[in-house]
Amino acid sequence: MNNVLEPSIALVVLNYNDSDRTIVVCQQAFQTGLFSSFIVVNNQGLESELKKLQDFERSQAIPGFTLLISPNNVGYCSGCNLGLAFAINQTSSSVVFLINSDVSFDRACVEKCCHKMDHYPQIGAVAPLMKKPNGQLDINWGILPSFQDGLNSIFYFGQKRFSAKQTSSVKIDPNAEIVSVPWIRSSFLALRSNALKESGLFDESFFLYCGEYSLFTRLKEKGYSGALIPACSYVHNHLDHSTWKKLHRTKVGSVRSMYLYLSKYQKIHWWQKAIWKMLSPFAIFEYDLLYWRISLKKKKR
Repeated sequence: MNNVLEPSIALVVLNYNDSDRTIVVCQQAFQTGLFSSFIVVNNQGLESELKKLQDFERSQAIPGFTLLISPNNVGYCSGCNLGLAFAINQTSSSVVFLINSDVSFDRACVEKCCHKMDHYPQIGAVAPLMKKPNGQLDINWGILPSFQDGLNSIFYFGQKRFSAKQTSSVKIDPNAEIVSVPWIRSSFLALRSNALKESGLFDESFFLYCGEYSLFTRLKEKGYSGALIPACSYVHNHLDHSTWKKLHRTKVGSVRSMYLYLSKYQKIHWWQKAIWKMLSPFAIFEYDLLYWRISLKKKKR
């Protein structure tokens, strides 16, 4: 399999106050022996975290390591775009891996993604299956939501229906070489450089949430698809954002982002926008009550 791999593969990691794990991810990638470029974007954050990355860059422990520094927190989509644009324009990489700081993977994940890219030219983005630290499957694919899907997603019980629909939208055949999917989470994602050049990168109107929807919509418009590889998997060690304030901020951000996606990409009607604006405050209030209960339980422990 090694003989079919392109020799130039880039890694892009967006760092926000998680430098220790960012460095570990870069080391994991370096140890595979398959990457030629290692690009870390530091998205503002603490000075102490930036210093760790600067010290690591000066150590020259990884040849091809590049640190890009954003003076402001430009968000996930814009931050990733800084790294992706550098990989596309400043390196000769045919495949760019966008990988979170909180994942674990092995050489096989990288090999299989590159192998499928080489054999299926219509694939613009490919990823292994995502698993939880306990080994259970963690869904990293889904549908591009309609207005009804988006409205369901912002309410507690509606979110359960939406999640079930996301899961059932694709049947994973463990014996299949690839499984086509509408979109894939970007925690571990191999992207074809030429596809990114044609379709553009993340829509920077999105600060954090729903950015994958915009990316995969653009890829689809240019004739590229997304695919999963059932034969391999990576582990996503999700970061804990469980204080009431963080959970509230996450909910508000996700509701606004879903509305932006529906307005910009699904072209929802004026009356649908009116319904959304009327109901979304109730959805946020519903989750605030839930988060308040969660925070009380934690204080009692």
